[in-house]
Amino acid sequence: MDCELAVPSISQGWSPPVQNLRAVVETTGGAINHIVSTTYLTDAPVVNAAPENTLSSSGKFPLNPVPSMHSHPHQNPYTGPYNGKGIMEHNNTAPGFRGALLKTGAAVTTAATIGTILTDPENRWYKSLAKPSWQPPKAAFPIAWTALYTDIAVVSASVISAEEAKKENSSSPYQLALSANLVLNAGWTGLFFRSRQPWLAAVGAAVLAGSSIDLTRRAWQSSPARGLALSPYAAWTSFATALSTSIAWMNR
Repeated sequence: MDCELAVPSISQGWSPPVQNLRAVVETTGGAINHIVSTTYLTDAPVVNAAPENTLSSSGKFPLNPVPSMHSHPHQNPYTGPYNGKGIMEHNNTAPGFRGALLKTGAAVTTAATIGTILTDPENRWYKSLAKPSWQPPKAAFPIAWTALYTDIAVVSASVISAEEAKKENSSSPYQLALSANLVLNAGWTGLFFRSRQPWLAAVGAAVLAGSSIDLTRRAWQSSPARGLALSPYAAWTSFATALSTSIAWMNR
């Protein structure tokens, strides 16, 4: 069995150069985000909310407000920039999202690079370890991690830009959680391959899984669709914890 499932790296099997990961994040992320943003991630408008000039003389909203003929096909006509009254539209193709994607893409690429540098699955110690039979094939790891890193970058950029559109600096807690998660992500390979302490690596994997679950929870709070989109990362790191623990137990 190879332990790469628990290793946040793309160094084995089919392995695109890590310096190209940022390009993968940006190009793939842009396409994915355009589809998702126009269907699920756009913040929902307040029910029956309408511009002030559509108020009736009684001061109540009309039951059937008429959409503007100039509205974007994917945009509710009564949504727009946050106005302090609960009406807010978040456009994931706006510069705010693109800027956030550049930052999250760079952070994810850094974590992937460090993880790859610290990974050493060809050393004699690693090859001598007993491993469980339920490991995925070696080729699955680089494919899975490339997809997961792209997912992290895109969803995180969507969360950050959406929260910042509501209130400046409101995305800081998420950004801190993301930073901590990527440090744990990159550091796990050092715990396993450099310290050569399987039980220490298993603990590290559990901490990473907990951090990933928390990150997914925060994304869910921003939008259930964002949380759902990030859930594969939490599931994968949880499985990696089980795999790391199994390796530690078999080599106790």
